[in-house]
Amino acid sequence: KSAKLYATLRVLGLYDAEFSIDTAAVTFCALVLDVQTLCEVLRHVIYLLPPWVPKVTVDVTEEVNCLFIGKEVVQLRDIKEANHFTPRFIDGIAAAYFFGAVPWALAGLCVKNCYPYHPVMRYLGVVLGIVLGARTLFGVGVFVKAAFFLQFMFSLKFDMREQVGFAFQERRTWMIAAHASVGLMLLISIIITFTLGATLGGVAGGIGLVGGALFGAL
Repeated sequence: KSAKLYATLRVLGLYDAEFSIDTAAVTFCALVLDVQTLCEVLRHVIYLLPPWVPKVTVDVTEEVNCLFIGKEVVQLRDIKEANHFTPRFIDGIAAAYFFGAVPWALAGLCVKNCYPYHPVMRYLGVVLGIVLGARTLFGVGVFVKAAFFLQFMFSLKFDMREQVGFAFQERRTWMIAAHASVGLMLLISIIITFTLGATLGGVAGGIGLVGGALFGAL
């Protein structure tokens, strides 16, 4: 018989409710998250099996004029420059995908179960949860996206700053940011309101509003 995890939630800040779930179910969900991520890396990053390698073709006819990489289609007129990747850059991308494929969910469970009362491990469990949440939202390439985002947003080069401005002027960027902002605000505010109370639900909704806007703009 499997053990259960118990937690007391305060619904709407007024009523106490007890929540329980089997540890086997939690472990299974963590295993699914980590295995799914590993399979994604093996299939779409490493291309472990020959059938998984995408076929690259170029059609230079006037009607098509496209580069085909698997299911992706790139207009040749949209290719403005070509960059040569250095071995150091490739090693950095590989390291970022390696850290993205680390079984963060199972690691968090191990920390929780092995050292539940150690003060350092409590904070480490929160950090692992944040990393897992970021990977769930942004995918296994979360560290790659974070590196490119920081380089793009805080670059001092004039042409790079100009690209940032043009991106935020596009209507598509504003629409995605608005939808993500409203969706994340509603999701977080509802969860926090029913668990911690209406007061914190409003604060969490504001955080979700800003965070969703940033997430959508990216």
